[in-house]
Amino acid sequence: MKKNELPQIKEIADALNLSPTTVSFVLNGHGDKMRIAKKTQERVRQEAQKRNYRPNIYARRLRTRAGGLPDYVIACFWNVNLYVDEIIGSLIRSVHGFEETNDIDLELIIQPYTGGRLSEFKERISADRYSGIIFMGLQEEDMAFLEEQKFKIPIVVNNRHMEHYPCMMNDDFQSGIRVAKHFHDKGILKVGVLLHDSGSYAASRRMEGFMSAVGQYGMTVRDEWVVECHLKGTEGGYTNAMRALDRADRPEGVFCMYGTGAAGVLRACEELGIRVPQDMELVAYGDVSGLKYTRPSVSVIHVPVFRHTEATLKLLIHVIECMEVPADSAQEAWQEVLCEPEFLYRESSPAPAE
Repeated sequence: MKKNELPQIKEIADALNLSPTTVSFVLNGHGDKMRIAKKTQERVRQEAQKRNYRPNIYARRLRTRAGGLPDYVIACFWNVNLYVDEIIGSLIRSVHGFEETNDIDLELIIQPYTGGRLSEFKERISADRYSGIIFMGLQEEDMAFLEEQKFKIPIVVNNRHMEHYPCMMNDDFQSGIRVAKHFHDKGILKVGVLLHDSGSYAASRRMEGFMSAVGQYGMTVRDEWVVECHLKGTEGGYTNAMRALDRADRPEGVFCMYGTGAAGVLRACEELGIRVPQDMELVAYGDVSGLKYTRPSVSVIHVPVFRHTEATLKLLIHVIECMEVPADSAQEAWQEVLCEPEFLYRESSPAPAE
């Protein structure tokens, strides 16, 4: 057998004393539909994994479609409650640009799912459908499901930290460091932080980076200047800002760790008579649509969406190509790949003087 030749369905069937048809139904995601026992389905999957079976998804397509087959079929599993409007267009453009730049033909399939219910797609993920999968907007239940299954299909997880799958992450730790350095370089030494979801991995990394740099530069962050409100968006930013800033002694610079709250922070400052940036400077994380049109416009640190989605796609193609050679634990060694942030300096906190 050649190095990259894969075991055939018949070999799996013979090893389990099952019919090739039964094995084929399971590996193509039709086990439940054909009323094949769950125990039998699990035996088939385990045997397929043991033999490092990865089906040729194009053999099945050739039976139903003439010519013009893509080089790769990429599925994007998309949590419909998160990021749909701001990222999906960027992903489509990234696929198109990647095709033109690399002279490759990709087919993109968008698979919506409800956050926390990814397990309902177990058979579809396991089946002979895709060359690789990008997972967007995973919730804790979804991540636990993926870790438990350890699927062998090439997978990239977007902006979530996982142990057994390659992850494309924004460099949140570096974002925190750069905001603290920005304030320090401008002579702002009293700083506050407005949070929304401090328990998330990304937010905690931003906070760790920010606080580490604050300590290094000898800046001051008082407990009352670090506030968290679980309300989302503009309302949350307003509530957080009123709690942190409605006092005589307040910070000279504020890092709002979620861009959607920045407009609410500006409204709170207006009500409290705080001039931005004259009395207090503001930097937000994430270039949310509209922040360049507020009065004043809001400075942000972010990873451009198009750059992140393009990097995610490139990573997945790389994983697919690396997994062409069978291995016992093909994805065990993958680590996070980080996208560096960039500043967009606007009126709320202009760039430091040269």
